[in-house]
Amino acid sequence: MEKDLRQYFKGTKREMATAAARREARAKKSANAFGIRHGHIEWSGDALCVYFAHQKNDQEGRRPRDPRHIYANPLRPAICPVLALAIFWATSSFDGSDRLFPGSNQYDRFRKCLQRLLDRDCVAEELHRRGVDRDEHDTHSMRKGAATYCASGSTACPSSTAVHLRAGWSLGGVQNTYLRYESAGDMHVGQTVSGLPPDSHEFAVLPLHFEERDATIENAIDCVFPGMPANLTYIGEFCLTSLVYHEPYLRLNIPKSHPLFESPLFQYPTLLSDLLAKLRGIKDRSGRLHATGVPPHVAILGKMKGLLEATLQTVEHIDAARASTVKEIMSELEKRAIGAGTVTFEGLDLALKRCLDTVGVMDLVNKLNTTPVQTTCQLVEGETPVIPSFFWGGRFRRVPQEFQLPDCSVATLWVMWQCGNATKKIPPLRMLDGLDMPNRNMQKRLSDIRYLMSSVEAEARRIGMWRARQNVEEAVKTFSVRASVVTVPHLTAKNRKRRQGQLSLMCRHQK
Repeated sequence: MEKDLRQYFKGTKREMATAAARREARAKKSANAFGIRHGHIEWSGDALCVYFAHQKNDQEGRRPRDPRHIYANPLRPAICPVLALAIFWATSSFDGSDRLFPGSNQYDRFRKCLQRLLDRDCVAEELHRRGVDRDEHDTHSMRKGAATYCASGSTACPSSTAVHLRAGWSLGGVQNTYLRYESAGDMHVGQTVSGLPPDSHEFAVLPLHFEERDATIENAIDCVFPGMPANLTYIGEFCLTSLVYHEPYLRLNIPKSHPLFESPLFQYPTLLSDLLAKLRGIKDRSGRLHATGVPPHVAILGKMKGLLEATLQTVEHIDAARASTVKEIMSELEKRAIGAGTVTFEGLDLALKRCLDTVGVMDLVNKLNTTPVQTTCQLVEGETPVIPSFFWGGRFRRVPQEFQLPDCSVATLWVMWQCGNATKKIPPLRMLDGLDMPNRNMQKRLSDIRYLMSSVEAEARRIGMWRARQNVEEAVKTFSVRASVVTVPHLTAKNRKRRQGQLSLMCRHQK
């Protein structure tokens, strides 16, 4: 029976290959990524490692499980995979599923998102300017483009064998006999496909990282990624560093209404500044991380860069020593002139300053030039924050006229209900009422939020976890314990599995 099954699948693969050659079918190899589970990924050294159970060149899954290395790109955050994963986890919650991308049909979901992106006016105009047909781009384009870039995108490309194995293409009878996977080759491909410059010493940059994990970092991971499984917390540490380091870029390039800015990390600047102080840079070679997948020419470029910096420092020291020598000579000449009773510029200047200081002129000038220091009040834990009032519509209100209730996950909404958003100067949502809302639609949404939050509050009171004024950490823990109160059917009307961790209040109200 095993022999019959092999012959059947062999014939099926031949038919699929023939159909693809005739453009009658398309291989959906990007679908492999949507089957990744939490147990398939881990962080090793300076890379995220993914283990695939099945690939195009191993349909039966009998070969050894070799990891595919994914590297961060702190130089170009727009294409950094670690930052993308961090944003995904920060704006959704873990609903108990062990899939990295929960849902029953994630391939079609990704394909539709890509098509919506290509339909945008700015993208369509750029495609038209370059003379590229929109229909020629699909999910397979990314895989083909990445393989092309790795194979011929520069004059120092990875080996073709490593590129073929990374892409999942079969090498015929020589694969695993004469040509086999090795981690160094896949690391080089991973560094290249991440977009790092292969002709620069920056190809060997390290991911942003913390030297040690202390209680502050532990609490930050729990607050930013609530409910994260224990085997993912080390990956979550690197995701957190990416969010902290790229905070200015995210605020500049992502709309202010994005759910990411409702997460605790962006609500409280003190948390962000504390984590930023613990961050180690991308060029720090003295810590626990070492660059992998680096070809020899990049190491040579790094040595040359070090020699250049040392030479520049030497030139700066020479200039400083020259200026210091001249200054010391002038000082010695001044001393000798004073000893001989000769009036010098330095002596006259010092005498005038003493006279002005004696009559109090210098003190008066200093007081006039002193700028008043602005003091900031620190919020004491447990006290109600002082939020400025806004006057519009003929009365004072607690929020500005352009205020919009956030469209975020229920977990993030609970944190805002309890703690508000200090960065945007928004009080806890539980302090608002209908008169504060700018329109009727916002009043209805606030009423829905109040009804939903009352269920969580009642359950928190029942188990003894309720406190009127909770901080962010307490609010996250409260919701993590009693998240089961907010339940919706696991299947949609079309009998598809619902992504519980990515539901917002609007979605829940509609369903």
